[in-house]
Amino acid sequence: MNMHELPMIIFTVVAQMSIGAFITLGVLHVWVLRFDSSLAKRIIEPIQYAIGPVLVFGLMASMLHMNDPFNVLNVFRHWDSSWLSREIITGIGFSGFGFLYAASYWWRLGGQVLQGILAAVTAVFGVLLLVSMSMIYYSVEKVPAWHTPILPVQFTATSVLLGVLYVACVLVLTIWVRNRLAARVKTLSPPAKEAQGVWALLRLRENTDAINAPTSDEEWRASQSLLQGLAIVAGLAGSVLLITYPLHFLNLSEAGPVGAQALGAFAGPFFMVRLLLLGASAIVLSGFIVRVSHLSVRDTPRVIVTLTVVTFVLCFAGEMMGRSLHYDSMVGFGI
Repeated sequence: MNMHELPMIIFTVVAQMSIGAFITLGVLHVWVLRFDSSLAKRIIEPIQYAIGPVLVFGLMASMLHMNDPFNVLNVFRHWDSSWLSREIITGIGFSGFGFLYAASYWWRLGGQVLQGILAAVTAVFGVLLLVSMSMIYYSVEKVPAWHTPILPVQFTATSVLLGVLYVACVLVLTIWVRNRLAARVKTLSPPAKEAQGVWALLRLRENTDAINAPTSDEEWRASQSLLQGLAIVAGLAGSVLLITYPLHFLNLSEAGPVGAQALGAFAGPFFMVRLLLLGASAIVLSGFIVRVSHLSVRDTPRVIVTLTVVTFVLCFAGEMMGRSLHYDSMVGFGI
């Protein structure tokens, strides 16, 4: 693992996962909303609150790459010419509008029209952030491993792969937690009842009680269909990533000695482990999720929950390794 670039590895992978998860969330919301608005709220709400903290973590990790974090303020001066400046601006826009969307949803502010506008703006900033990330590296013409159309394809595939698997994880974990809580419901003690007024302003107890209410049969049937679809998309995204590698190697082989040196980054056990993790998680295990998604989380929770979480963890580890190889292959003309 490239420890020197670890902050940027974490930032790019986590940010791309957050973008993919938010856009996946929007697609699911539109799909479920066709049938029942209350059903959409029950399924989507826990997922949208799980995305924001992950992106904030990624942004904080990227700051570690700077000797002085306050230098980030300087990037705003070059937004018209620098893809790095655009990455910072779009990253702040994505997280900022995402927070406003989540806050409006939590406190029921502005109605569905405002919430829809905030969600759309957040998604646009997410796409622009993904484009900016890709262009930062693609624009370096002296590095053949980066200056290739394969790079934005890989970044997009990573975003889709991790995004859908993250949403799948939150989906099954939410159902599992809801039903475990339902099995051991406890009445509030008198002091806790008095303390409810403290939380009223934040609507903490009201919203969390609504989110944690047991999953109905209708919600589980809808979640089963969503889980199958998410697993299929993950398998397709993983397949795209696997296909890009032979094309990437062919491109590097035509770049002379510099390309041959960059290829050396992929000639070792580290890359083989990365491929094994990608194939096992994105294709094999995703296929198993499709096969066993009919199982009820309430009846056999360990099977589907464990399988989904393990798939995501292995896939995330594989993408971290893949991004490390991305930086290891930074060999260029005159560099």
